[in-house]
Amino acid sequence: MHWTLQCKSKNVACMLTRWRNMHSGKRLSILLGILIVLGLITGILSSVPALEKPDYLQRLSKMAGQVYFAVFAQALMAVTYVSIACLMVPLLKRGSEGLAIAYFGFRIVGAAFLFAGIATLLLLLFVSEKYALLAHSPLDDRTLGAVVIQMELFAEMARMVRDWLNHVAMVLPWAMGGLLMFLGLQSMRIVPAWIYLWGFIASGLTLLATLLLMLNIIQIVSAAYMLMNAPMALLEISFSFWLFLEGFPEGPAGSIVELEKTGKGARGAGQYSDD
Repeated sequence: MHWTLQCKSKNVACMLTRWRNMHSGKRLSILLGILIVLGLITGILSSVPALEKPDYLQRLSKMAGQVYFAVFAQALMAVTYVSIACLMVPLLKRGSEGLAIAYFGFRIVGAAFLFAGIATLLLLLFVSEKYALLAHSPLDDRTLGAVVIQMELFAEMARMVRDWLNHVAMVLPWAMGGLLMFLGLQSMRIVPAWIYLWGFIASGLTLLATLLLMLNIIQIVSAAYMLMNAPMALLEISFSFWLFLEGFPEGPAGSIVELEKTGKGARGAGQYSDD
């Protein structure tokens, strides 16, 4: 056992040494890749499929553990999104400080709406638990019927607010921030063209899907909505792989990236230029 612990400690020390020896661009890339993957995972885990069922009010009180897990996942997703924004701002500022500030503002607003969506989910669980108690209520049938209608109406309003927060209020500023991020990466030429071109298209489709949802032309649970958002999900997976395998270049003097006056990356002077 002592030998095993020694081997493990040596492996950890080796990993720490390799991490310290990495240039700052590669460390940033790995951290961003991990956070992007974590954001995708927590986004999936934060969903509560029971809310799409007609009898969701009866179901939620019986699955409180799953609801609390979804709340935790959504909170972690919001923290992850804020962390990504904080890591990207110093990089984008080297290309355009104004663009970096606008990007950060949009992304923080989107994360704030994610936190607000948590409150609506907890509210729905509370209403569901009170709704379940009505089965043992001493109220007469007429009064009980009125209370049931009021609770169902309130729950439906809370569910709609949650959908608007998670799929409109959060997505709009987040997608706008994404457009700005890919615009900044394109101007600095520190990623391949396919990444920022895919980013422009995917962000545009996400914005379009959100606008159609706002106008009630498409629904959240629909093939059209899923297809229009699929490119963004695939891009995040592909971008994270690129960050792990290649990543951002290293600039002079140990900085993450230093840009020339031409706006091209320091590594290879425009390694990903359009020429």
